[in-house]
Amino acid sequence: MKKFFHKFIQWLAGDFYKKWVQIPTGQKLQASVDVFTRLGFPGAMCSTDGVHIHWDRPPPHPSHYPP
Repeated sequence: MKKFFHKFIQWLAGDFYKKWVQIPTGQKLQASVDVFTRLGFPGAMCSTDGVHIHWDRPPPHPSHYPP
């Protein structure tokens, strides 16, 4: 599990982040700031959603566990 976690974090911080996470600039940035200002959050430009889902354990797969 420890090796998987480190590989997952490397992937998330590298490939995934570069491809899917984009900080708005120019008109998109201003439009985003305007929306958050109207909602009562002046100076904000984005938000994140942290959802926690209980997962007792992953489904069994023989290749993931040593014999």
